[in-house]
Amino acid sequence: CSAPLKVFKVGGLSEKILKTFTILTLEEAESRRREVQGVIAVPGFSVIDAEFLAKFPSLRVVSTYSVGLNHIDVKACTERGVKVGYLPGIVNGATADIAWSLMLATARQVVVGHNTLHSGDDTQRREAFHLLGKEVHGSTLGIVGMGRVGLDVARRALGFSMKVFYHNRHRKTDEEEQSVKAEYVADVDELLGKCDFVVNVLPASAETRRYFSRDQFSRMRQGSVFVNVGRGMTVDHDALVESLESGRLFGAGLDVTDPEPLPKDHPLMNMDNVVITAHRGTASLETRISMAELVVSNLIAGLTGTPIKACLN
Repeated sequence: CSAPLKVFKVGGLSEKILKTFTILTLEEAESRRREVQGVIAVPGFSVIDAEFLAKFPSLRVVSTYSVGLNHIDVKACTERGVKVGYLPGIVNGATADIAWSLMLATARQVVVGHNTLHSGDDTQRREAFHLLGKEVHGSTLGIVGMGRVGLDVARRALGFSMKVFYHNRHRKTDEEEQSVKAEYVADVDELLGKCDFVVNVLPASAETRRYFSRDQFSRMRQGSVFVNVGRGMTVDHDALVESLESGRLFGAGLDVTDPEPLPKDHPLMNMDNVVITAHRGTASLETRISMAELVVSNLIAGLTGTPIKACLN
């Protein structure tokens, strides 16, 4: 187990875990391999692949503290009869919130204004054209990757009277489109050229690697804002830097990067028109508690042979 027990404690779950299980760190589990029946996996701290599975012959369930599954070989788990529980649905609202936080903060230069004030430099504050931003209300929003999070991003746009376009591998149902007043665009290049704000919600896959490249950024509307709450590997960061430096993009809001974190000397870390929140999309108290509850529920179900609420296999 490499799970963040502090979160479980906040949620009142640490006692439940300790009463039900013997908790081992990965290091402790190495010496008790045949006893390990369940694993709580946390992205960035654990990789569940064929090599890992071979070490623990009694393993029955992997319960991951995430929606993303880049750290788990689901096929290998299935072949060994190991169930994989994950966290669909829970993180949607919080991730959509961070997308909007980044959109607003970037468009209205909130961070730059904050830093200017705290630096003590008040010389430009009263100038009429100092730190002018972009209006969000009444503008055009494009969403690339219209899954659950994308739908929640679009739903929030209703309150800002925005025109919403989306591109997705599969078109949503008429009912889903009408519920968020979103219009499907089959050609992503067309979408990029007509939107003031583009929110990337693409998952990580071989097909989406560097999806946003130099070509895609060149097709975006002049002075638009790019927001990424999908995965860092879906963006060519060198191309993003070029688009920001050239003025093609007004700014960028990034909750995810590749790598994470970016080196301190990376150009994106030193640009006033870039806001980076270091993968905090799910980092609200309420969401993290809900995540912890489902992680434990999935683990208990997998070990007791009852149906896992959110199971991939």
